[in-house]
Amino acid sequence: MARKVIIWMIAIMLILTASCIHMHAAETNGTEKIRFHFRFDKTAVDTSYMSNADSWLKLTKFFERPGKIESIEINVVSSPEGARQRNAYLASERAKAIAEFIITTGEGKIDSTAIRTNVTDENWEGLAEAVNLNYHRHDRNKVLDIISTEGISDATREWRLNRLDNGYTWSYLKRKYCPQLREACIVSISFRKEEPIIPVKEVRQTSIEPVETGMTCRHEYFPARQSYKEPQKVSFGLRTNILYDAALTPNIGAEVYFGDGWAVGATWNHAWWSINESHLYWRIYGGEADIRKYFGKQAEERAFSGHHIGIYGQAFTYDLEAGARGVQSKFSYGGGIEYGYSLPVTKSLNIDFELGLGYIGGEYKLYDPEDGCYVWKETRIRHMYGPTKIGVSLVWRIDAGTFVRKGGGR
Repeated sequence: MARKVIIWMIAIMLILTASCIHMHAAETNGTEKIRFHFRFDKTAVDTSYMSNADSWLKLTKFFERPGKIESIEINVVSSPEGARQRNAYLASERAKAIAEFIITTGEGKIDSTAIRTNVTDENWEGLAEAVNLNYHRHDRNKVLDIISTEGISDATREWRLNRLDNGYTWSYLKRKYCPQLREACIVSISFRKEEPIIPVKEVRQTSIEPVETGMTCRHEYFPARQSYKEPQKVSFGLRTNILYDAALTPNIGAEVYFGDGWAVGATWNHAWWSINESHLYWRIYGGEADIRKYFGKQAEERAFSGHHIGIYGQAFTYDLEAGARGVQSKFSYGGGIEYGYSLPVTKSLNIDFELGLGYIGGEYKLYDPEDGCYVWKETRIRHMYGPTKIGVSLVWRIDAGTFVRKGGGR
């Protein structure tokens, strides 16, 4: 009987000991998962994009913990949109950018030998999971069937999705799910806590010492956010309003994008058509300048894209006559406010829809063609309020280079 009691006591002690060891391991060991997102077709770590600022802060606080970092594993994926070769390049470059970001933020607590990366160029599995969990459109089953089809290339899979609902389905998938798939996940930062081996008093003296000796506290070495701010692209856009072209008024415009959604542009129209025998004149020439602010999700991902508002000014002359009374103005002017939406069609081509409301003024003359001459009748002053600008324009984007904005908070 006594022997059985001793055996049971030993078993209970072993169980309690194992539990204590497990609890101690749970307290002294740990992993951390931190997620970073990337802009469309970008490889720089931008701490102002989506939830990256919170992830950066979480990373800096993690490196402040006492203990030893054993390893860091980075899983990098890119969204299925775009060419596979390009996506493979983006995934590889994003892995390098995240690794460098971690090393810089860690300030010597981690080196490149402790970092492992796993690269996936196109995350179709993630897209299928997102569609399966949160996609309620009528073609849900077709989308899942196309994504899960085996034996086809990714380009074919993308082409089939783009055929659904005249392209709207693929556009919806890219808009709703792809931004979340463009991410790099620090899935396993393994660390072990270390018990302090010096008295609390000495720790306090050590923490005060840098201040007494003029040294900068360690947190001052954390990188400023602009250190990882994505370089702003200086882009040019060449445009033509196809509505004016259809009205036999050729036009050409240029726009310069400076980043953060801001752009300035100018347009020139010139038509000089006449049939003297019938006294038919269609003579218009002049220009326009505007300042725009692009905003919305698409504007964050691509220059000259998404919603935009702006102000514009106009100056022009005209001489219009169709065999009867003619109207001529040597100088008219106007201006107003505009709203529009620029829709990406290809990587370099957008279609821009815009409407402007404002004022047009200026002096104009009325005349009648009589016996080969033009007889002046009267002079009037125009004051018109209302729609003064309408456009459906083709915009060709040209990236000219990059610059990094100075300033910004830590």
